[in-house]
Amino acid sequence: VDHCIYELREPVTDIEAVIQRFLKQNPDVDGFFTMNDKWAKLLLRSLKNLERRVPEDVQVIGFDGVTSSKEDELTFSTIIQPVAEMAEKAVEVLINLIKEQPVEKKNVLPVTFLMEIALIKKTLDSPVCKRYHLIIQKRFLESLSFFSSTGNVSS
Repeated sequence: VDHCIYELREPVTDIEAVIQRFLKQNPDVDGFFTMNDKWAKLLLRSLKNLERRVPEDVQVIGFDGVTSSKEDELTFSTIIQPVAEMAEKAVEVLINLIKEQPVEKKNVLPVTFLMEIALIKKTLDSPVCKRYHLIIQKRFLESLSFFSSTGNVSS
C-alpha cells in the first residue's frame, strides 16, 4: 500500500490553499486522515469543488469529534476523542504532581470511531454485508425487545 504523510509547520495561514495545492499535485489519492475535524471539513469542501465524491471516490476521516455547536452534525467519519475523560485525567495528574505523588508517564484512553452514514449504507449494501444483514437485523431487534422488557428503553 502506497501512502504519504503530509506534514506542515504551524501556523498554517491559508489551509484551503494548501489543501487545493495538495489535491491538484496528488489527484490519485483515495483516502485522507486529517489531524482534526476542521481540516476534514475544509478538505470535503475542496474535494467537492474538484467534483470528487466522498465516499465513492475518496475516503475522509477526521480526528477529534469536535463540533462547533450542539446543532452541528458531523458529515464525515472521525475518531472521537474522550475530551471529558482527558480533562479529568489531566486534573488528576496535576493534583498528584502538586502533592508530589507518583503519576503514570503514559495514559491511554479509549477513542470511538464514528462512521459517516453514506459509508455505512455503502458497506451494508455490499454483497458480503447483505448476507449477514438479516442476522444483524434480527439480533438488533432481539436486543431492543430485551431492553424494552427490562424497562431500559421506553417505547
